Amino acid sequence: MKLCLAKEIGYCYGVRNAVESAVEEAQKKNGPVVTFGEIIHNEHAVRSLRDQHGVGAIDRPEDVNGGTVVIRAHGIPPETYRALESRGLNIVDATCPFVKKTHTIAK
Repeated sequence: MKLCLAKEIGYCYGVRNAVESAVEEAQKKNGPVVTFGEIIHNEHAVRSLRDQHGVGAIDRPEDVNGGTVVIRAHGIPPETYRALESRGLNIVDATCPFVKKTHTIAK
């Protein structure tokens, strides 16, 4: 049996950027860092962010009272973004640019 590997394997750009953004924020040590929802759909990566870098996840704006919120690769609704802003949080928008473009077209 012949096994062929794709030329491109691993995370796409948007996912890689989101994970790297969360890690970078955690390394700055400017307070707690959380992601809004799971940063990507990969249980291992989410667990690694939590266990190795202290990056948790929240599901509602009221679940965080300070620090930095990293927006997941798939983005969030505009009203959720505004709710996070109103809490005075540092927001790092790691939404994939291709996803943002799709959201803009749909809007």
